[in-house]
Formats: sequence, structure tokens, C-alpha cells
Amino acid sequence: MAENMKKLVPSCLYDQVFENIKRMIRSGEFKPGDLLPGENALAEMMGVSRVTIRQALKRLSEAGVIRTYRGKGSVVAVDWKGLLDEGEFHDQIQQFQEVFFTSTQARRLIEPMVSRQAALSASEEDIARMERAMQNKEEQLVMVPLTGRSSELVDFHTALWMSLHNDVLMKIWEHLAETSATFRSLPLAAPVHRAAQKEEAQRQHEAIFCAVRDHNQEYAYIHMLYHCDWIKEVYGQYFNDFLK
Repeated sequence: MAENMKKLVPSCLYDQVFENIKRMIRSGEFKPGDLLPGENALAEMMGVSRVTIRQALKRLSEAGVIRTYRGKGSVVAVDWKGLLDEGEFHDQIQQFQEVFFTSTQARRLIEPMVSRQAALSASEEDIARMERAMQNKEEQLVMVPLTGRSSELVDFHTALWMSLHNDVLMKIWEHLAETSATFRSLPLAAPVHRAAQKEEAQRQHEAIFCAVRDHNQEYAYIHMLYHCDWIKEVYGQYFNDFLK
């Protein structure tokens, strides 16, 4: 086992440890249910500090690759090799990646303009709905369609689009939002379920909301443009982690 561990160079240690452990799990060296070496052993094998090891393990845990138990250690949680070997499932993930980024590109072109218009015309009721939606921390990154959901339970982006009171635009939003549902069927946890990304998305939503509430059209546009670019980057890393 130890001979397959790579000694790491000083730069980007966190990412290198993540990739090193991930490679061992994907290769099948560690199988579902296997206990990973302890932090001290991993640190010695890779020539890094326990802090660096702990950060990498946390990232793997957030992704759903491992589960960490107090007093026991980290256990491999998925059959990554079986799931991601070239084959039908791998092809499905690649196809979904293409669909998601096509949708995200369309969203980047449209949603900043939606935010700008919302800042111009949103009513007090619309703004109140957006504010309530921000309290729903279950859905921070994914786009949730309105179908079958009460207007009191919509996510932030749906509430934003609703503020334009335009049925044609809402149909466009429904179509864009459908691409997110697939994430719930993937074996690795999407960013929407990871604490750090959820907190950052909430911060960005608050910036967009404040611009809309204050009727600042340019800030609403800029903050939403930044948010769309951030989502593309976050999910780009997700797919990179998934398929590499």
C-alpha cells in the first residue's frame, strides 16, 4: 500500500492529498467498507502535516466518498471504481455534465437581466417572498422548479423569477431548473449538500436580494452574473472530482 502513496511537493498540498487518496479509492485499493489509514499514518506516508490530511479527508467526506466516525476513523462509503469505470453510468454522467453546462450558459445570459428587471419592478410582496425563500437553506445551489410547490415554499431563484409576473419567462425557468433534479440520483454528494458552498451561496443570494430590495439595478445584475459564474466554477470542480 505505502509504495503507491506519492510524496507531495509543497504547493497545493491540500488538493494533492485529496487527489492521492481519491486515486487509491478509484483504483480499488480501498474498497467500500475499508478503513483508511489514520491521520498520522497518512501524514507520514505523504510527507505532510495532519492538518493537511484532515482537510483532504473533510473534503472527501463532504463529497460522500468516505464517512468519518469519531473514535474509529474514515471508512470508504462508495464503490467509486465500479461506478466510474468506463461504461453506461460514466457515459450518463458525462452527458449530464454537457446538459448542465449548456443550461448554465443560458442561465448566465438571462438571469442577470431577470435580476435587473426585478430590481426595477418587484413589489413589496415579491420582495417579501424572496426574503422568505432565503430562509430555506435546504436548496442553495440547485435550481428548483415551481411545479408542485407552494409559492410560500419556493427557493430563492424561483422567487426572483416569479417577481417578473411573466408566464413565458417562468416556462423558461422551469426548463432551466429541471436540469438540477438529476443531482439527487448521483452517488457523490453535490455542492448543494456541502456546508461551505451552501454558506457561500447564501451570502451571494443575500447580496442579490439586497440589490433588488434597494432597487439597484446594476448591482442586481452584477451580483447575479458573479453568482452564475461561481456556480459554473463550483460544479466544474464537482464534475472534475467525479470523472477524473
